[in-house]
Amino acid sequence: MDVASTILEQLGGGRFILMTGAKDLVGDDDSLVFKIGKNARGVNLVKIQLTPMDTYRMEFYRVKKGSAELLKALNDVYWEDLRPFFTDQTGMETKL
Repeated sequence: MDVASTILEQLGGGRFILMTGAKDLVGDDDSLVFKIGKNARGVNLVKIQLTPMDTYRMEFYRVKKGSAELLKALNDVYWEDLRPFFTDQTGMETKL
């Protein structure tokens, strides 16, 4: 859970949750998965996974009625780019 907690803090922690409506956060040894509120791009599930290269893989999904469509996958994302890429792919701001 340390990695999941770190990912959430790098995204902005509680402020990120408030700004995006993130919910149902689930973490494991190397990733964080969460649902988000309505947005311009139709993304409603995000998975961020730490890779062996100490960078992240970000996956953006549209999930509905039991099916999941991968809309975009980004590899080799540095921690400081998590917020900008999230905003780019969802249209949602992560800070004021």
